[in-house]
Amino acid sequence: MDKNLAQQYGYEPPISLLLMAGDVRKDKGWRNYQEDYGFSETDIPELVRMILDDNLYWAMSDKIEVWSPIHAWRALAQMNAQEVIPPMLKRLNEQDDEEENNFDDWIGSEIIAVSTKLGPPILPKLKGFLENPRHNKWGRAEIGECIERIGQQYPESRDECVAILMEQLKKFSRQKKHLNGTLISNLAALQAVEAADLIEKAFAVNRVDLAIGGDWEEIQIQLGLLEKRITPPPKHGWLDFQLRQEAKEKNPKAQSDDRPFGWTAAEITSQKRSKPVKRLKGGKKKSKKRR
Repeated sequence: MDKNLAQQYGYEPPISLLLMAGDVRKDKGWRNYQEDYGFSETDIPELVRMILDDNLYWAMSDKIEVWSPIHAWRALAQMNAQEVIPPMLKRLNEQDDEEENNFDDWIGSEIIAVSTKLGPPILPKLKGFLENPRHNKWGRAEIGECIERIGQQYPESRDECVAILMEQLKKFSRQKKHLNGTLISNLAALQAVEAADLIEKAFAVNRVDLAIGGDWEEIQIQLGLLEKRITPPPKHGWLDFQLRQEAKEKNPKAQSDDRPFGWTAAEITSQKRSKPVKRLKGGKKKSKKRR
């Protein structure tokens, strides 16, 4: 252990061992933190502090200690410590997908993994984050997926998860299309046929981002309510269709052609883009932090 590093950040063993734990991408899976580092319930407060330590969380990507908050929340999840959720939600809400220097491309996938491990007892905390319109849209979309995964992993909680997602979708007229699209995608993944009428209403008033899961026909197929499409799908995919729709809403007089939206003539000629661009759920992108 690097004693200077431990002194610099103010952590004592065994918590300080995580400062040198290193890049999680080199691990085949999660480590056994209690066995490998000797953590116990008495270490929970300091592990939470490590997640909230800005000097660690936003350290430069080439610093070994930048990985310690990830190790900390994984350790807490393995101890079934629900105390891990509030600091992770705080980190999730700090993300700014418009500002690359304030975006961590790990928190989204990690909070899904941690939430799935902790299961139904944390649903109230996730619901509280999801229903708060002041929280960022990317974070709320990720929480929708957390709830979806819990419903899939713990069948006894499926109805509760569907109810939470449906309650949020009822606000479709006041929410961003992107959030509505992700909620519908979550409900479809849970085979929530009971939400079909609500979902149809959101589509009927054009309050759904089609780039996420397609149109109402696509959702009906996922729910088993429709065997196959009645109308042909967009020629260049749903992202292209959604971008065209948004452009037309901004400028109804704009002329359209049959080329994929946003492609240059050179790209079309060289066929460099043979497939439509896929919009990652929640608008994820690379950051400068950990690569």
